[in-house]
Amino acid sequence: MSQLSPFDPDPTEPAPAGSPETTRLRLLITAKTAPRPSDSVDETMYAAGLSTDPHRPGWIRLYPVDPRDLAEEGRLQAYDLVSVDARRARHDPRRESWRPAMHTLIREVHLKQWQRRREWLDPYVEVSMCRLDRDARQRTGGRSLGLVRPTDVDGLLLTPHPAWTPPERRRLLAYLGRVDPDPDDDHGLPEVPRFSGAYRYRCQDRSCAGHRQRIDDWEFVALQRRLAGLSDDRLLRALRSIYLDRMCGPDRDLAFYVGRGSGPEQEFQVLGGYWPPRR
Repeated sequence: MSQLSPFDPDPTEPAPAGSPETTRLRLLITAKTAPRPSDSVDETMYAAGLSTDPHRPGWIRLYPVDPRDLAEEGRLQAYDLVSVDARRARHDPRRESWRPAMHTLIREVHLKQWQRRREWLDPYVEVSMCRLDRDARQRTGGRSLGLVRPTDVDGLLLTPHPAWTPPERRRLLAYLGRVDPDPDDDHGLPEVPRFSGAYRYRCQDRSCAGHRQRIDDWEFVALQRRLAGLSDDRLLRALRSIYLDRMCGPDRDLAFYVGRGSGPEQEFQVLGGYWPPRR
């Protein structure tokens, strides 16, 4: 029995890499989403970035992205400048979405210094999450990616993450292209993180009543995997130290990368933090 993987060519989008319908994108990767079971492949894993092509400015979403490409050391990291062949994602209403041919991806350089990152990203920082959310809900084709600077962060909420349910497990395995899996074989299955996180903050919109947004950040999950030997209490302290005290500290010009799912009722989530030293 065989089943198309989401990473196989889409039969409804037949143009191969290098065809006239394929575009060579060049972008700065800014965030990667965490493995998450979903009824829709489109909302499971993607990489977000900023186009560095002056003729095609703005945000870009690459999906679907194989989680093995995200996990492989040096393959795809935040603040990598990369180029890749891609086609417009015709079945996704989010205007930033492109379907990449990941075998064509070239990692050109990694931007290590905040100053070099600032040159690309500072012009895209905005101050109103409320406006971005209203626009996405009320206007067809509204933006579903952004970089929002909060006026203050009220807290980081950390709660135990439940184990994958049997339906979630089946969806994740199907997403990896495994059919009729052995119920006891977890090879390749994304590990359940111990904790889920959410930020509570206010943006600079004068009418803002506050935002609570789930953290959907690959690095948030990867950190928990690296700290697997810590007790729950020590892991919670480590997460708060990095994601609240350090990232949201008074010496940082914090902004959140935010992204929205493809459904009409999907909420924005925090995809990661942009936190250069405050000038």
